[in-house]
Amino acid sequence: MAMKWITEFCPKAKFILKVDDDIIANIFILMRHLHYLDKYKVVKNKTVMCLVWLGMIVMRDKNSKWYLSKDEFKDDYFGKYCSGSAYLFTNDLPREMYNASKYLKFFWVDDYYITGMLARGVKSNYEFFNSLYIISSNLIETRFLNKKTSERTVFGHSPYNLNRIYKLWSFIMLKFMNQNPSFKKGRVDFIGQKDFIYLKDFSLPNNFWIDFLIQQSQKLIAKEEIDYDKF
Repeated sequence: MAMKWITEFCPKAKFILKVDDDIIANIFILMRHLHYLDKYKVVKNKTVMCLVWLGMIVMRDKNSKWYLSKDEFKDDYFGKYCSGSAYLFTNDLPREMYNASKYLKFFWVDDYYITGMLARGVKSNYEFFNSLYIISSNLIETRFLNKKTSERTVFGHSPYNLNRIYKLWSFIMLKFMNQNPSFKKGRVDFIGQKDFIYLKDFSLPNNFWIDFLIQQSQKLIAKEEIDYDKF
């Protein structure tokens, strides 16, 4: 249904992003990255961009929620597919994948069905975004806040801890606003492309939301055990 909805309501989108609710995503770094790929025509048509799994073992442990019997899936290893934490499509894929789903038998492991079976069924390309992910939840602060790694870290996994995600997002947002003062005036021009005009000429009354976010971010950073200043 998602592919059908995207096909009907997002026909002009260049890229489609799916993100799990336990993932922190630095959309500012991601958009810069996508802008570069689009500008220099790095990404081919019909491309899935993601953390690509190769030779992932099929779970045979009956106590696992991902257990698969031999009747459900005879092979012991999955073919190429994406981590379901976050992945992107070029805009020409959803329609083809939706049409393919009408004849390609449904498989309940949705990450594999969508980014593996359907994607390969319509002869998609895979762009390895592996270096942009940090799956180990113990390392997400280090990767997102360190100067050397923050500019190439987009997705981080923080299961069962939305407060942690909120803290990280507040810091990311505060950093972006400090680097891009025009954003405080309600403009998104850090890329400067016509495609990103949804906040153009929009004014925030008395900067209420911005002031609130800055105050909350500063409070969170002050309380956080990690020394944010050293980054």
